[in-house]
Amino acid sequence: MNDGSEVMYGLMIFRSVINEFMDGKPAAEVEAANQLYQVVVDQKNIYRQTIFCMSDEGNLLNQWRDYGKDVTAYSVEMDTAKLIEKDAFNFYPALYPLIYDPEKQLDLTRNLFSKIYEIAKATGLDDPQQNETHFAVAAAEVSLLINHFKNPAFAAEKEWRLACNIPANSKDIAPEFRPSNLGVVPYYIWRRSNPGERLPITSVIVGPTPYAQASDIALKMFLSRSGYDVSTHYSTIPIRR
Repeated sequence: MNDGSEVMYGLMIFRSVINEFMDGKPAAEVEAANQLYQVVVDQKNIYRQTIFCMSDEGNLLNQWRDYGKDVTAYSVEMDTAKLIEKDAFNFYPALYPLIYDPEKQLDLTRNLFSKIYEIAKATGLDDPQQNETHFAVAAAEVSLLINHFKNPAFAAEKEWRLACNIPANSKDIAPEFRPSNLGVVPYYIWRRSNPGERLPITSVIVGPTPYAQASDIALKMFLSRSGYDVSTHYSTIPIRR
């Protein structure tokens, strides 16, 4: 990830809302809120969030700069309806845009925690077994929400995510690994529903280059040979490399 605060950023938002909301509340309620926070943390250790990062825009200057350094880069548009099918990853993935506005992040977390608190007060939570169920469900809702949050410094990326929460000890689907300058990196393969099915590519943009037209011609040849009948374009952003 290019954001060193991933995961912790959302937890920090949730922690600040707990502290704000529970200020002055009875000690037992504060303890219950702290337990909920810990369940959220524990769930993130039990489930491995696996994500495929995309952007809302196919021709962004900052994306070409960050991910297209020293090469002729390509922006690949996908049919996301194909990506969210269960067969693609053996788990139903979620598709959502990230939220960068800190005030919106806080408001959404406050609203969710307020509802969790109201339900807890209404039910009493006197049954330990029922408590465990309530904590697990509430923690899952919190995790789902804060997974949408990212540091506002990255707002220019306009990121969307395709995400699955895969149990860390799952034997149904195993990760592959690739080398990187950080060491080995785990990843999961998109699984085609039918043998011979192509990746759900709908168009491709050639990144900024002095040889844009020649690169676009070569790309069309490559896609045709690979069995893809999709449109191609080239970026006209005048980056000087």
